[in-house]
Amino acid sequence: DDQRVAFDPALARLELDTLADVQGTPHPVQPLAGHLAYLIYTSGSTGQPKGVAVAREPIARHCQGIIELYELSPASRELHFMSFAFDGAQERWLSVLLAGGSLVIRGDHLWTPEQTLQVLREQQVNVACFPPVYLQQLAEVALTQGPPPAVHTYCFGGDAVPDASFELVKRALQPQRLVNGYGPTETVVTPLLWRAEVTQQCDAAYAPIGRSVAGRGVYVLDADMNPLPVGVSGELYLGGECLARGYHHQPGLSAERFLPDPFDAKGGRMYRTGDLVRQREDGIVDYLGRLDQQVKIRGFRIELGEIEARLRQCEGVQDAAVNVFEGVTGKQLVGYVVAAPGQSLEREVKEQLQAQLPDYMVPSQIVQLARLPLSANGKLDRRALPQPQRAQDHYRAPRNALEQALVQIWQDVLGLEQVGIDDNFFELGGDSLQVLKVISQVRHQAHLGFSLKLRDLMQKPCIAQLSGYEPHIAAFAPDPLLALNSRVSGVPPLFCLHAGFGTVFDYEPLARKLDGRRSVYGVQCRMLLDPAWQDDSLQTMAQAYAVHIRQQQAHGPYHLLGWSLGGALTLLVAQELEAQGQEVAFAGLVDSYVAGTAQASDGREDLQDFLRFVLGVTQAEAQTLMADEQHSAEQVIEAALATHEHGVLGAAELSQIFAVGARLKHLALAQRCLPQTRVQAHHWWVAGREDERRVHAAQIGAGASHEVLSGGHYELMRHARLLAQLDDLLAVQLDLA
Repeated sequence: DDQRVAFDPALARLELDTLADVQGTPHPVQPLAGHLAYLIYTSGSTGQPKGVAVAREPIARHCQGIIELYELSPASRELHFMSFAFDGAQERWLSVLLAGGSLVIRGDHLWTPEQTLQVLREQQVNVACFPPVYLQQLAEVALTQGPPPAVHTYCFGGDAVPDASFELVKRALQPQRLVNGYGPTETVVTPLLWRAEVTQQCDAAYAPIGRSVAGRGVYVLDADMNPLPVGVSGELYLGGECLARGYHHQPGLSAERFLPDPFDAKGGRMYRTGDLVRQREDGIVDYLGRLDQQVKIRGFRIELGEIEARLRQCEGVQDAAVNVFEGVTGKQLVGYVVAAPGQSLEREVKEQLQAQLPDYMVPSQIVQLARLPLSANGKLDRRALPQPQRAQDHYRAPRNALEQALVQIWQDVLGLEQVGIDDNFFELGGDSLQVLKVISQVRHQAHLGFSLKLRDLMQKPCIAQLSGYEPHIAAFAPDPLLALNSRVSGVPPLFCLHAGFGTVFDYEPLARKLDGRRSVYGVQCRMLLDPAWQDDSLQTMAQAYAVHIRQQQAHGPYHLLGWSLGGALTLLVAQELEAQGQEVAFAGLVDSYVAGTAQASDGREDLQDFLRFVLGVTQAEAQTLMADEQHSAEQVIEAALATHEHGVLGAAELSQIFAVGARLKHLALAQRCLPQTRVQAHHWWVAGREDERRVHAAQIGAGASHEVLSGGHYELMRHARLLAQLDDLLAVQLDLA
């Protein structure tokens, strides 16, 4: 029967059917000043990161102030070097584009200083911003290369800049201007700037942090929040309209750090920075240090309390503390743990932290104490925590000329008097910037006859392993998991299966988008990690990948994603996990390989495609490079690299990637069908694959959703709509959990 519900005639009604006759395009929504611009996550003392919420108006005002102070214009050409995970990146790209200037954007790979200097010259960059440590390395290399690039302005920020580094940059890079930026994320990038002409000096141990940007209030206050006179040190508070909204979903913490501004007649807010500063007679502010336990390590602002909270959660730990020491390579974290008598936890604790925290938050050493030192009032006495000494019990000296040369390079780069061949590079304080310095020095010593690549040092961080002078090392299967962003506890990670070349670089845009909210692991091809390793089928690869995934996450629900060949591997891994009684909650297939539809092709044709899509070589250039059929793939790739630079990857590494791609193609052709799984996969395709999609559906079923996106196969993992939809779908999965 037709039943109708009676409504009160006084109620307003909207007849949706009438909208079908409406003509014209929808009226665009005008964003408001208070609408959210971005969230940036920083460390928190509770063990959970804090999301700093910044609205449109503050970042817009700030960028306008930056344009004026840097004197940006349509003639400005800036190298965008920072990761977009830093709030400083938002200032740089927005300000330059708003001023009508242009950007030269660094790719996903971190460049060596030599490569950066080359790009600065070739691209005629006139503004460039770097972390202080990297800028110092750039200056050191520039001293050996003759005239520096014609860069007008170098800016730096994220950490204190020693006077010696400031003078080195002036001398080696010869800019016309240097800018030091200061600011917590909560105060919207750099609320203070020191703009120094080349004739100016620091006149202090560290470069000043300067004056207010975009009309912010700058207050130096005592413990009772009274203003202090010029020259007297106190805590820095920042006011004005260019502040963040607060911490996302943390009103209590927001109220603690964002306080009513007693000096603002309009009733504004101010932010308590926790930084100790002093103001000069001319209004310039000097940075003196931290008042709390917040420190900066490798450009990341972290709280020692967060690491201590994670340490106390480790099995067997009764109490814990973390301290920071200034070493020759920069600040080093040291963890201290108290355990039951007879227990030795150093190795286990470090492994647990590595599974939970990004590498820059993992202490380089763990020291076990009988008890933590306390002050007279019963509080932890950090000054009494012992400075660790590097163990010498198991020191092994270099055994040949190559190891002797590597030892000397490590000592020079890390600033250490002694390095043994069994010492771990990263446990000695090495980081990604030092890795690049090591590679650069090795390449400059061609007489060694030794080729060192980025992946070598990441996989074999000891000289004894690197040199190959270990006759009885047992064969092992390499671990294919690679963390693509910071680790997030309490949220199931996303595992991304490699595509047809065995690499996982294409998932980095998604990993950046999810950073701070969900860990993303790339599952690399083991043949790429170890040239001696050979897989014999996609099925056995998927079985092995499932083992490694379960080692990282013991039980479901699992979340899997695969692009290209990774789509086929996603289904095979999902089948394996489900066969083990585990739940796969999400499977995403992005322009997936469809089993049984590909045809074998000539190896030269594959190499031509590799040159075009990986190195950016045009089809005509590729045909010219391959004119001599006697040349090997490595020779052709080496010739291509002469005009098409590819980060820190050399011809040998790219040849290995090509060889792995050829092997994976062979294995893919042998996989005639793909399995049906309990999880209903979400599909994204490029246009023109309708016939393959029907074959795919006949094999695995209809799936949860299908969408055809614009663009080509190789651009799809950067497609904004795809990234947004993946973000939404994974958020839904999190809500369901």
